[in-house]
Amino acid sequence: METSSQRQGLGGARRNRISFVVNAVKVNSIRRIDVVWLALVAYVPFFLSSPGKISGDTKQYLYLDPSRLLARAPYLWQAHTGTGTVTHQNIGYLFPMGPYYWFLDQLGAPDWVAQRFWLGSISLLAAVGALWLFSMLGTKRLGSVVGALVYMLTPYQLAFIARISVLLLAWAALPWLVAITIRALNRGGWRYPALFALVALPCSSISAPTFALVLVAPLLWLVLAGLRGPAPWRQVVSTAGKIGLLTLGVSLWWISGLVLQARYGFPVLEGTESLAQVAGSSLPADLLRGFGNWFLSGSDQAGPWLEQAAEYGSEKWLTVVTLAVPVVALSFAAVMRWRHRAYFALLVVVGVIVGVGAWPYEDPSFIGGLFKDLSNKSAIGLALRNTPRVGPVVVLGVAGLIAAGISALDRRRTWQFVGAGLVVVLVVLGLTPVWQHGYLAKGIERPETIPSYWAKAARALDAQGRDTRVLEIPGALFAAYDWGNAVEPVTPGITDRPFVARELLAYGTAGSVNLLAALDRQMQKRIFEPSALAPVARILGSGTVLVRSDLQVNRYDVPDKNRVWSWLTNPLAPGLDSPDQYGSSQPPKVALFAVESPRPIVSTSSSQGSVVLSGDGDGIVESAAAGLIDGHELIFYSVSLDKAGLRSKVKKNASLVITDTNRRRARYWDTLRNDRGITETKNSQSSDSGDKRVDTIPGTTKSEQTFIDGDSVRVPTKLLSDAGKQGLESSLAIVLARVREDPKNRNVQSEESRITRLFKLPYGRSFSLAGTARSNVAKGSTTAFSEFCRDDLVSIDGVPVSVRVASTPIDTGGGRAITSCAAPIFLSAGQHQIITAPGVTAGVDVDRLVLASAPGGEAAGDPAANIGAPPPKSGATVEVQEIGETTAQVQVRSNGDPFWLVLGQSQSDGWHAVTSAGTDLGQSQLVNGYANGWLVRPEGPGSFTINLKWTPQNLVWWAIGLSIAAILACLGLVLWSRKRHDESVIFDAPALTGAWFYSEGPPSWRVALLGTIGVGVAAAAVSRPWIGAVVALGVLVASRVVSGRILLTAGAPLVLVASKVLSAPELGWLAILLLAGDLVAGWLRRPGDMTRY
Repeated sequence: METSSQRQGLGGARRNRISFVVNAVKVNSIRRIDVVWLALVAYVPFFLSSPGKISGDTKQYLYLDPSRLLARAPYLWQAHTGTGTVTHQNIGYLFPMGPYYWFLDQLGAPDWVAQRFWLGSISLLAAVGALWLFSMLGTKRLGSVVGALVYMLTPYQLAFIARISVLLLAWAALPWLVAITIRALNRGGWRYPALFALVALPCSSISAPTFALVLVAPLLWLVLAGLRGPAPWRQVVSTAGKIGLLTLGVSLWWISGLVLQARYGFPVLEGTESLAQVAGSSLPADLLRGFGNWFLSGSDQAGPWLEQAAEYGSEKWLTVVTLAVPVVALSFAAVMRWRHRAYFALLVVVGVIVGVGAWPYEDPSFIGGLFKDLSNKSAIGLALRNTPRVGPVVVLGVAGLIAAGISALDRRRTWQFVGAGLVVVLVVLGLTPVWQHGYLAKGIERPETIPSYWAKAARALDAQGRDTRVLEIPGALFAAYDWGNAVEPVTPGITDRPFVARELLAYGTAGSVNLLAALDRQMQKRIFEPSALAPVARILGSGTVLVRSDLQVNRYDVPDKNRVWSWLTNPLAPGLDSPDQYGSSQPPKVALFAVESPRPIVSTSSSQGSVVLSGDGDGIVESAAAGLIDGHELIFYSVSLDKAGLRSKVKKNASLVITDTNRRRARYWDTLRNDRGITETKNSQSSDSGDKRVDTIPGTTKSEQTFIDGDSVRVPTKLLSDAGKQGLESSLAIVLARVREDPKNRNVQSEESRITRLFKLPYGRSFSLAGTARSNVAKGSTTAFSEFCRDDLVSIDGVPVSVRVASTPIDTGGGRAITSCAAPIFLSAGQHQIITAPGVTAGVDVDRLVLASAPGGEAAGDPAANIGAPPPKSGATVEVQEIGETTAQVQVRSNGDPFWLVLGQSQSDGWHAVTSAGTDLGQSQLVNGYANGWLVRPEGPGSFTINLKWTPQNLVWWAIGLSIAAILACLGLVLWSRKRHDESVIFDAPALTGAWFYSEGPPSWRVALLGTIGVGVAAAAVSRPWIGAVVALGVLVASRVVSGRILLTAGAPLVLVASKVLSAPELGWLAILLLAGDLVAGWLRRPGDMTRY
């Protein structure tokens, strides 16, 4: 039974619809003033935040040189980065961020001004979109403005505004997308679907998962429209199809990037935040407050990433204020009648359910568990792991309920102004940390202009040409300089020279990532051997080693600059020239070391005398440190060769190297130092969720990995058995290295205190022995390095081997050479075991042993000599005539002998080589641990051209062309389609109603029980069984008892408050599900009409 106040409210709503045209005119005439005020709120705080400073937002190269960034953005393969890499959504900078910053740069605007205008514009667009949506649906001016403020000033933006503001484009676009969807459904035609596609264009290109999450809101409108009845399902499906088709068309350009990245790129998602990390913050109540994003709680040695976020965690009054906003929204949902109440309430409910994701990670809900399995087992699930980015949907739902609630107080003006004022005060107070510290974060900002010594160094690098690349050391998770935090290295943004450095995000393909990590890891662990640097630099095609000594050392545990400088200069590292120094300090801020006799990025090698190595990048680095390779060799991993291919190399005088690398162990991507687990047994594997191991060579079998076998480490020698007896005619080196830590740090224990190795030989041969040792810090011995022979350090098959440890260090780390005092060692066919003494008892830590055998099986004369020296000369020379990001044309002069053409970019199946005669050399083969190699068999002596091309780029050009056509078609549809103005179908003025009962009579017991069971099962699936039971009971009571509704309407906000007061986060689930239960109970009382609930 309806009360007089309810009838009066309904009558007011009808009168508002009758006078819609008049009201619409008033709203539109006032909105311009509202937009001005919203603009002030949007822009002024940003311009007052750290004036003159650049925040490390999204992409540093937008500020350093947007023209250079735009020029590279269309190419999925970028030769300038990471020894060549498939970029991750870099193509998205083609629009809108790239053109925006390029245009402002051309106008001469300071970078910080351009950045603040960008950020303020995102905020303004979000507010104006919300204002338009709420007004369109029938809320009053005051309610619309307050709702727009709630949406604009949400704490949700704080997780992104200073670091990855591009993700906020989806937040800004969401209300526009919903409003356009509404018009597309109500008006028909193609105009509004085209407009939807154009709005989606700028906010989807860089973060497709974020865009996909916010699409929940327009999709929910379409579903509700079909369920409600005014729009037939045929019309709903037609509208969705038009929107989907046109949005797909304008998005093909960046979708092609995702497709190619998934096919050819390194799995970079493994190196970013894990699902467990994300789920740790996505609590239901926090999502309602606008929080729930893991980035807000992030920190490093310098403190919180966002100083504003720290106060939200420590100040209880801020928790009260930010929680009060959704409490007000839930309260308004209980006391108003509005056609669109169900929609905005469902935005809150569905948004929170999606945003919670796999929380709590160790014990998620049934649905959360399914999502957890999907994320851990598929690339699509992993891409969608950041479920809290659905936050804009939740915030829009909260803002819409508040806008409608304020509007429903229209007949009680005092209450309306008090309510509006209260909400505005809560929203403003909720951003108190922002008003104190600004929107940006001091920990991730830098000055407008970078130091002059970097500009001078960049000019010097460019002057050296592009035949070789720059190797920048040491690696760092983020480029936090002592003059400011750029987040990303500045070098690629200020020079055209190809560049490689190790960062948090891995660039390249599996081989190049592995090799670079192997070199840099030794620096991070402070066990670096300078003798390895020049050979590995040559292998990587680096002609210059750039040492950056202006990093914040303690922030990301970067190796101490003085220690790095000592490694390279005391004495000068072999193979490097004396450095050019930039910056007035010691060590210099930037130093450039030229590599002696560098290997060009494009080169040739003889088909004779290659090196076949059993292992991975660690094996190359250890072999280089031992002096076995100098970087001019052509190296093949044995696991990349089949038996026939290996024997072919052996017939051509290949040298063989066995290492104890390529170990079976966990791999972690959130650190540069402790990025690997301990060595595992053959059949065990870490259960750590953070383990994201990637094979250097996909398809590597267990028999080709090093693993724990009892008390020893078993070294794979499949290389020797596959080589057959002919392998005896090749030189052989066995390199065994202890997994060790910083010898000067007594607080860190090495995985191995000594070397214990098992290996099998298919045939007997003699070996000479060498190695490296250092004083054991714990033992503190100073007499261990006297020049005398001792037999307590090394034993082979239980027999002591007499060795001498040199008294003079070979590097600043204290390493000393081990030489054998005994005759050459003969090892027969079969299994052998090598053991060294623990350093804590012997006073000496043996770090590495090398067993070397000459061709024919005799012991090598010098086990520390280059195994392939001198490398055979290639019968071909190469000259690069043209080179681009995805193409190269080279002129070859050959004596007619077969040779290998080496492209020193990350090996990718996308690279193809074709000679001028039309001979397709096919896909490349992995050489030098990371590069592309093609065996070329000339028809005879002479010159010819070879064209190299990364062929997948063709798909990108086609996609860009189709997207341009789709964009032009959408513009045409928007400009020339027939316009129809009729909002009466959706316009509905909110009105007050009672929170304690429904106006309709109760349903039958059958209907009530079926509805109760359904909602209970659904609630249990997305939360906990006990929550499902509570919600089901509430729905049953509310649907059958006259005043039973109060259990749901009052319960939702009260339970939400209790979730924080009692520190019981699962109650947040209950709060939003009680809101959902209220919708279901109302529908059960009047199942034919969903418009009223």
